[in-house]
Amino acid sequence: MARINNQHGGEYQNEAEEEVIQELLAKLPVDHLIIPNITIPYPATGHVDEIDALIVGPKWVTVIETKGYTGRVSFDQFVHKVNGEVRTNPVSLTAAKAKRLKGLFKDLPKEKRPWVTSQVILAKDPQFLEIKPGVVNHVIRLSH
Repeated sequence: MARINNQHGGEYQNEAEEEVIQELLAKLPVDHLIIPNITIPYPATGHVDEIDALIVGPKWVTVIETKGYTGRVSFDQFVHKVNGEVRTNPVSLTAAKAKRLKGLFKDLPKEKRPWVTSQVILAKDPQFLEIKPGVVNHVIRLSH
């Protein structure tokens, strides 16, 4: 069972986030740390990232974006639709957050830098789900 670090008092923004965190806690090994709902400021640019969860493994960090979609959902590299409505693409948004987070480690020796990646996790199985080949490795369903 993974561990959780919530010393910063991060609160779940919705039921889907809590469901995903609880499932990850139960399924990930003990050497994994989950940090829920964290805000990371970047003073040099004034940018702030709100991250649903960070999963920290022995040599890597994954930025998690949680979605609780139930309708018709389509993921592509550039276009994301929910019930026919174009929305901000969580795959590219989460990848950009991971890239910014990776930049925080740039001053560490190369062998000590963690591998930083991103993942969109669907808390529920949508009625219809299409994940195009270009993003298939970046979107997973909690049920699988």
